[in-house]
Amino acid sequence: MHHIDGAVAALDLKLTEEDMTYLEEMYIPHKLVGVMALNKKKPTEKATWSTGNQVIK
Repeated sequence: MHHIDGAVAALDLKLTEEDMTYLEEMYIPHKLVGVMALNKKKPTEKATWSTGNQVIK
């Protein structure tokens, strides 16, 4: 139960712009791979790792 209480309490966490800047400082964007690469804006785009013949329903 304490895990649930902690998760619920996290909803009240408020970060300042300074906090956000600090947390994002070292972030380096990268290409998605694997299942996450299937999350495309255009469903006709081929997934990064696929052979192009997978059917996603």
